[in-house]
Amino acid sequence: MLQLAISLPNLLFIPYFWVCPESPRWLMSRDQEKAKEVTLSMARMNKVNVPDEAFLSEDPESIKEELSRKYSIMDLLRTPNMRMRSLKCFYVWFTCSLVFYGFSLNITDLSGNIYLNFLISSIMEIPAYLSLLYLQERFGRKIPVFTYLFLTGLGLIIVTVLPTGNSRVAVAMLSKLCITGGFQGIMIYSIELFPTVVRNTGMGSSSMAARLGATISPFLWLLADVWRPAPYLLFSIMTILAGLLCMLLPETKGLRLPQTLGDGEEFGKGVTERMIDSALTTLKLRKGNDDA
Repeated sequence: MLQLAISLPNLLFIPYFWVCPESPRWLMSRDQEKAKEVTLSMARMNKVNVPDEAFLSEDPESIKEELSRKYSIMDLLRTPNMRMRSLKCFYVWFTCSLVFYGFSLNITDLSGNIYLNFLISSIMEIPAYLSLLYLQERFGRKIPVFTYLFLTGLGLIIVTVLPTGNSRVAVAMLSKLCITGGFQGIMIYSIELFPTVVRNTGMGSSSMAARLGATISPFLWLLADVWRPAPYLLFSIMTILAGLLCMLLPETKGLRLPQTLGDGEEFGKGVTERMIDSALTTLKLRKGNDDA
């Protein structure tokens, strides 16, 4: 009965195949007439006007020629900028999934009633999603993801040093909130990082990395047999590193998103170098102030 209760509601999503239209952005690269039809339908529903110029492509023939190709994961790794961006996304997805499921599946490691802990752990996902909606609209895409992941790592470090009790459970639950926000945030962020022509490939490859993380996460708790804080420390280091890697990705909020591989290679080029230079400059200024 439990399996039926979990599985049967999913049947309600089958009609979505016929009800939900295809993405207008994807259709613009494949069938501009259909894209125009879907976009105008959306505009009528939202009572807004769409100018005809919105459907004009800068170079339709070259874009159509590139989009007629079949793409694979190798196209994500072929050029240097796209390769580094893709690998960063893969690592962040891998880490978020590993920590999210590693925490959720080992809720019994915390003290207190395991059923109550599991209920609280699940409820914490609600404020995570709601806060993410506000933060990503207010501060952009990568700052909230970095903040959530950094706070997750910090929280897990605190969990390792706190004694068994309610305070340890409370910090652990806040860490669950943060990793939930970070996981959902990188999903939204990644959609805008990959060019249109390889967006499905990029998201599918990122999801594959996440599934790998979810698969091995239960086994990492075996490290507790060697040293009890080891799993929490490993999770904390990985999430902090994932957050820092997010800061090396380009911001996407309010920008025109890449459509072709060429656009993707140029998009956000030099962000890593500028972030590193900015960090080094800040450190030098602080050192100079301390010496003075």
